Amino acid sequence: MSNDLTETDLLRAAFRDLHGARLHGFALLVAEGDRTRAAHAASTALAAGARRAVELRHPERAAAWLRRRALTELKRTRASPHVTPVERHAALVGIGAAEPAIAALAELTQVRRAALVAGLVERFALTDVATILGTDLVGAQRALSGARREYLTATSQWMQNLPSAAIPGGALAERVDQVASRAVGPRRIDA
Repeated sequence: MSNDLTETDLLRAAFRDLHGARLHGFALLVAEGDRTRAAHAASTALAAGARRAVELRHPERAAAWLRRRALTELKRTRASPHVTPVERHAALVGIGAAEPAIAALAELTQVRRAALVAGLVERFALTDVATILGTDLVGAQRALSGARREYLTATSQWMQNLPSAAIPGGALAERVDQVASRAVGPRRIDA
């Protein structure tokens, strides 16, 4: 076997390096911490993307395309039966998700989780969110708005059940909350 790598081999390796970690994070959030499903979905998408690396040179379009492939794979597979809720929780905490975010993400459908993570956490443009969801711009906007609304409602309900001294923080929860608050305006507190 030759040690000489072709330009295509190098491009494919760079493609995996560039997209691998973030794609896995996306899949892990959408799969609610199911490491087995997330790893399978991300590796399947990366393998398909690496085969098409020459065509997918634009990083943002490639990232959206990869997430679309990962989401398609996640829709096809069921939750791993041997993964416990504790393992799922640990996987999400391991990537920086705080309790309110974990609870709120669990309330969303898989498609809405994908819309929320892509649009608000990863800050993809609406056209890329549409690509990821496999819909048009109107459908993407509708999914993103619904996800944002449901996320804020679930987060609010979770937070109301805690004493104020016990409310945890977390980078993911804070980022999604900040972005969602800017998008829908400040929260109203009804007396």
